Amino acid sequence: MATTRDSIIRLMDARLSEVFYRAWKMHPQVYSQVFNVRSTRKRQEEDFHLAGVGIWPESSEGAPVEYEDLTAGEVVTYIPGVYKRGMQATREAIDDELYDVFDEVAADLGDAGAATVEMHAADVLNNGFTVNGYDGVPLFHEEHPLPKGHTLNNLASGPLTDENLENALLIGRRHTNNAGLKIALRYRNLIVPIDLEFTALRLTQSELRPGSDENDINVHRGRYKVIVWDYLTSPTAWFIQDPSAHKLKFFWRVRPEFKRMTDFDTDIHKWRGYARFVAGYSAPQGIVGSPGTE
Repeated sequence: MATTRDSIIRLMDARLSEVFYRAWKMHPQVYSQVFNVRSTRKRQEEDFHLAGVGIWPESSEGAPVEYEDLTAGEVVTYIPGVYKRGMQATREAIDDELYDVFDEVAADLGDAGAATVEMHAADVLNNGFTVNGYDGVPLFHEEHPLPKGHTLNNLASGPLTDENLENALLIGRRHTNNAGLKIALRYRNLIVPIDLEFTALRLTQSELRPGSDENDINVHRGRYKVIVWDYLTSPTAWFIQDPSAHKLKFFWRVRPEFKRMTDFDTDIHKWRGYARFVAGYSAPQGIVGSPGTE
């Protein structure tokens, strides 16, 4: 049976789709190491804060139970954004089978889509020292207001050094729940820009304390997983994170799509990538950030 133009288009669609998704998957994926990634079928997701439960009081035999009031706090809303980009070609270009050019553009489209995800997720940290969040202060701040009148500090200071890393850990270990009760946090991620990659590796992998003439052990050795994120914009900011307790969230409303349509009048073929997602945070506990030095 002779090969028809429609069959050529279908083969081309399959080929470009494969190229698009391969390029997307090959792009280094870091956001999923920093965020809790979930899927949603809703137009928006909401997190409701409660005041939290405090310490249990001592009780006597036969005494009634003391009940905690479930005081509501702020509502955090996640609304997925729409992200899309396309490519197009005339029928004549397809007739002439310029597949190498189309492959290259499809690969660029997939790579750019994955980069868009990383950029928007990283902006949660990039903006974390300057842009106010749901509680009226930036993500990293000395006095996050908590529902029962307590405050919480998750702002460290100074460049990435042995001493400043210790101080950041102490700040994070003092975190409490919304009722002011201490919570057991274990900071295992050290998140840095490319400019601090080697500094972070020396701090976390050297056997002896870096920069010291004494024979001190390096207390940070083996404690942290170093996560280098190319999309962090500050060359000096750094972050520590409890990977099991932080509240950074990423919602996929529509995962990456690659589809084609043809305009009847012009016979121009269009391919487009499409995705819907949102990144944000629901609470400051479990992550500490330092802006470093300018």
